[in-house]
Amino acid sequence: MPWNELRIIYNSYFVIEKMKKVKDCQLVLGLMIGQILLKQSDRDILEFFHENSYFQYFCGLEVFAVKTEKTIINYSLLSKRRKKLGEKFFRKFQDEVIKVLQERKIINPKIIALDATVVPTNIGYPNDVKLMNAAREWSCQTILKIKNIIDPKIMVRTYRKVGRKIFLNFQKKKQKSQKVIKKTVKEMHRLLRRNINQLENLLHKIETGSDIISRKLKKWEKEEIEEKLKIAEKIYEQQEKMINENIHTVKQRIVSFVRPEVRPIVRGKEGKKVEFGPKLHVIDVDGYAILDKISDEAFHEGKEYQNAIEEHKKRFEKYPEISLADGIYATRENRKWAKEKGIETNFKAMGKSDKKTKKRKKELNKKRNRIEGDFGTLKQHYRLGKIVLKVKDGASIQSYLSLGVMNLEKAMLRV
Repeated sequence: MPWNELRIIYNSYFVIEKMKKVKDCQLVLGLMIGQILLKQSDRDILEFFHENSYFQYFCGLEVFAVKTEKTIINYSLLSKRRKKLGEKFFRKFQDEVIKVLQERKIINPKIIALDATVVPTNIGYPNDVKLMNAAREWSCQTILKIKNIIDPKIMVRTYRKVGRKIFLNFQKKKQKSQKVIKKTVKEMHRLLRRNINQLENLLHKIETGSDIISRKLKKWEKEEIEEKLKIAEKIYEQQEKMINENIHTVKQRIVSFVRPEVRPIVRGKEGKKVEFGPKLHVIDVDGYAILDKISDEAFHEGKEYQNAIEEHKKRFEKYPEISLADGIYATRENRKWAKEKGIETNFKAMGKSDKKTKKRKKELNKKRNRIEGDFGTLKQHYRLGKIVLKVKDGASIQSYLSLGVMNLEKAMLRV
């Protein structure tokens, strides 16, 4: 573990005068790594920490810390640190691990394999009624909260009981006909529109009201409400378009009110035609997986081929001798570019080819399968089966951590 390098990066996120109160990088990052390896929550990993002296040593403690009434850190600090450090720090964590592998000559950069996968986010399977009901329930609670701040005696009608009844009746039906679905969607759409209008009016009253009223709603609470309101309005607009135009999809469609960044990504695989989560573009170098790109929006991985290999050159100071990828990367442009750079590919030959070429391509394709194994290993053993982190850039943080930890464990077995 490159603790010294990571500690310098970690400390740059904090004010020097307050460094005495800041928990050490090795402790915080060590706990996060333990979470990935042991598949434990923030609370559980702290319990394990106080029971295991070896894990404490890995986290930077030289004397065994016995559990008292207070744990060494509060479990909530792990979530706060992920939020503060963000995607940038964990990308550097991955880079520092690869640097160590280079310095010790554990990694051989001659052959790379490229592929993409989708990691599902931990949300229920979405539908239009569920989506609008989530936005409606949030708006009802927020309307009542703001109403009580302005004047508890004000009468408001949110029709929350009516909305709840409509939603439950819909959910109870085992077989839902198109007629029932359309009817329920329109009813939920009307209720959501009513609540959005009411909420906007109440927020306007707070802005134009006295200072005493405006002070009762904290600044961060107001910002959070306005942000959620924008999401609810976007959902309403998208649903209105689908209802009016009688279509089933729109661009940048929101499928979760709680996780609005999640998008439906069509994969066309058996049993999983559509997946809901970020798409990862990964490079396998000598068995070590490196995250090249992560995006909530679908992208064509073939267009990432040249950028990925250029990044490989920056990282290892030379182009790979062989690149392995599936047919989606085999565009004329990529073939021509690889030939110019002197990179051998496993792309199927265009036109007729001799037996020797066919045999060589077959051998290379067998080597390409290693990256598929990486995806299976990451999803089964390194907590990348589902994105569970809810902080900003949680998908990126979890992905960089998972790949970094897998690389460290592979390196440990090779040394």
